[in-house]
Amino acid sequence: PGQAEIYVVSAFYLRSNLGKVDEAEQFLREGLRACPGEPEILFELGRIYAENRHDPERARNVWELALRNWEKLYGAQQDAERLLHAQILGHLARLEEQQKNYPKAIEHLQALQTVSPFKTGIQKWIDDLKQKQTGS
Repeated sequence: PGQAEIYVVSAFYLRSNLGKVDEAEQFLREGLRACPGEPEILFELGRIYAENRHDPERARNVWELALRNWEKLYGAQQDAERLLHAQILGHLARLEEQQKNYPKAIEHLQALQTVSPFKTGIQKWIDDLKQKQTGS
């Protein structure tokens, strides 16, 4: 209890290697009780909703909460949990793109571009979304 990584890694193993999605979700919920609002646990829970439950609304809500909590916990620290921040933004951008909400996807990508070393690739993604948005 109190160590988010244990919940995340265990849940990932349960759902990916053993196909036990319900158990993984339950374990992550236990993790949230032990570590309230933990962004890493919320990120993984959002992946279950997106990838296994095919519920983009719940995934979006959980990832947006993860992003807000990340900003509260680590926003002032330049390098703290940068990978987690990038993962949350990237997954939100992909979800919004799949839902054809291009302005929101672009917004997440622009935030991702500020923290990612892959600025050129992200800019191409943004440009592609702008083309889709205008229908070109």
